[in-house]
Parts: sequence; C-alpha cells; structure tokens
Amino acid sequence: MKLWIAWLILVLAAPGLAQGPPAAQKPLDKDKIMSLVRAGMESDELVQRIKDRGLDFDLTNDYLEALRKAGAQDAVIQALRAARPAPLTQDQILKLVVSGVASQRVVVLIKQRGIDFVPDEKYLETLRVAGGDEALIS
Repeated sequence: MKLWIAWLILVLAAPGLAQGPPAAQKPLDKDKIMSLVRAGMESDELVQRIKDRGLDFDLTNDYLEALRKAGAQDAVIQALRAARPAPLTQDQILKLVVSGVASQRVVVLIKQRGIDFVPDEKYLETLRVAGGDEALIS
C-alpha cells in the first residue's frame, strides 16, 4: 500500500520535476538584440523583452545606427535608450574579484553600471581579503 502511494506521488510529480526550475533570465547582450532584429522579431515583443531583461552593455551611437540599418523600429531604439544595465550586487562584485578579474576592470564596470548597495567597512574588508586593491575599495 505504501509503495503504491509513493508510486502515485512520483507519477503525479514527474512532469513538474522534468521541467526543473525556470531558467534565470539574463540581461540581453548586443549580439542577441541584433540577431532578434535581423530575424524580424516584432517590435512590441522585442521592446517587452528589453524591458523585462535589461541590457548588459552600454549603448553607442554606432550600435544604434547598425540596429536601424538591420531594421530596428523607433520603439526598439527608444526601449534600448530607456534600459540601463542592472547595477552590480555585492555578490557580483565579490565574485569578480575572487575569480581574478583585475580591480581596474571591476572599477570600470562599477562606473558603467553602478551598485545597488551601500558598502560598509565589513564588505570593503572582505574585498581587500579577496584581492581588491585600493582603487577598487575607494
């Protein structure tokens, strides 16, 4: 009887287990947006994806012009201008430092994207221990 109940639970839960957790949606990069424009994705749909996922790069006028030439509508260009790369979190910065990314590069990323926290002395000490230099700490 217990075996039958366990089997029933497994059968009912199997479809949900096969799907696994939803994939985290990463911000869109330049190449992905260009590919979607060239493939002819509807502007409304692309605008929504830009709003939902954000960007992981800074826009340049050259890139926007290339998108226009590829067929991007004004709504897409406006959505790109309104979207900004998501600010870096404490964990993201620490992972960059721990993985060996040069402090100068981390500083550039922080200047481009900003941060979503106020660093306290404890966090700054953690960055020092992880290998962050004084340029990054300041």
